[in-house]
Amino acid sequence: MPWVNEQRDRHSKVWEDDQIPGRKWISSSMVPLHHESVLDSGNFDTENDFMLNPVNNSRLNGYLMNRNGFHVTVQTTPARGAQSPQGTLSFGGRKGQHWISLRPESLGYFDWDSRVYTDISNAPDFGDLNTEIHTADFAKGGPNIRLNRGFTGTWSNVWTTPGGGAVDWIFNANSIELKQDLIINQAARDYYQAQGNDGYFGVRYELTWRDIPRVLADRIERNTQDDDFEGDFVELEDADLNRLGVILPGAIYVRNRGGRVRVRKRLYKEQGTWYLFLGALSSEIANLLPGDLIIDPPITTEAVGINSDDAHENNIGAIGLSGYANRLYMGDYSSGNNSNMQSGFRFQTVPIDNAATVNSASVTLYRTGLSGTPELRVHCQDADNAGTFTTTTNDISGRAVTTGVLWNTTTTPNLGTGNNQDITSTDLASDVQTVVNRAGWASNNSLVVIIRDVNTAGFDYLTVEDFNSANTNEARFDADVDAASGAALVVGNLHRNQFKHILVR
Repeated sequence: MPWVNEQRDRHSKVWEDDQIPGRKWISSSMVPLHHESVLDSGNFDTENDFMLNPVNNSRLNGYLMNRNGFHVTVQTTPARGAQSPQGTLSFGGRKGQHWISLRPESLGYFDWDSRVYTDISNAPDFGDLNTEIHTADFAKGGPNIRLNRGFTGTWSNVWTTPGGGAVDWIFNANSIELKQDLIINQAARDYYQAQGNDGYFGVRYELTWRDIPRVLADRIERNTQDDDFEGDFVELEDADLNRLGVILPGAIYVRNRGGRVRVRKRLYKEQGTWYLFLGALSSEIANLLPGDLIIDPPITTEAVGINSDDAHENNIGAIGLSGYANRLYMGDYSSGNNSNMQSGFRFQTVPIDNAATVNSASVTLYRTGLSGTPELRVHCQDADNAGTFTTTTNDISGRAVTTGVLWNTTTTPNLGTGNNQDITSTDLASDVQTVVNRAGWASNNSLVVIIRDVNTAGFDYLTVEDFNSANTNEARFDADVDAASGAALVVGNLHRNQFKHILVR
């Protein structure tokens, strides 16, 4: 079936069926798919691309990613002339207008009051950088489209310890954030913990502000010449107070085990060099479950709180926003408070006109685990323009929902047979129709999908990757719709900023 006249919005793409004017296929993602070719134009007309392009000049011998709302560079070879040292990762806010650079320098213990830092690691070793582009297939049953969703770069064995210990540095980029993780395997964790220190354990980065005009820590402006400060939210701005990026609060947690401790963030200057230390009390880390530790500090260009567009809720109404364990639960995860888990997913700027006919609709999730035979029901929030999730008790279960459709291990399509794969829900056309028929619904409003457990007992549950996870497999929404009778449908190619109107009768 031919599809033409692609339209773009920040979170979505729209195709028109050239044989049936007014019939559209819509794909929407929690992560933005497009960026502005002209900053501040409000026209998200250019598809994101996460290819790392080789660069070799006086400033960089490595890779550049520059088809996004921000830019990223990676220095992969030993420094030459004015270049940064090997292993330097740089973030350029507002399409590379201003830059900040980070390079893992050492692991150690930090005394917060005296600012005395004790290095307990050997020199970092930056060998070959392994890269992977993440893609996603959209619009099953509609136009066949594959989009770049992000990339992962991995430096393995940056540090090693006796007994097989290793520390890997992994960075990921999607359309709104640059997320870097230090992964400390169990042997290295044992070795560092045995060094015996009661201070804060963590990683120290060499930090280069380069040309950041304005820095705020927890809303207080700081001096990047000779200041010493800490803060959960470190905001980077240009001279006109436009946001370049935010260094968000981080965490130290155990991979695939759950449980985490909050990272404290200290920025300071020592003998002419700026450092960023990220760490937590060694006593708190020691109380975490065994397993590989992950130190997780992201930089984002979005407003703070992006992780609130997906969440789960347990049996007593407690909310876990995206990022708690990099996965969301649905079903009976365990007895007590974690039975009857449910999850919610919010899709912004869904381009379906009011009263349009919804032929089919689905949500696609990336399954990471399945136990037993969960019985789930998929709903839409019955609201004109659904709001993001909060930590308020019962914020998911308290929302009014549509009738919903059953989704389990026997429905078609079902919950899948293997982990680490996309799974697509039962058809949600009727439920989406209920929402877009509301008098207050308008194109580019936000739609929430809620998946609830309908079991009464049993350890039957499903886990899916959340927005915060490094692998950019966040939820996405697809729909096939016909424009409402009598509506004026805008179609055209936004690359050339040309529009035409087709009257659908």
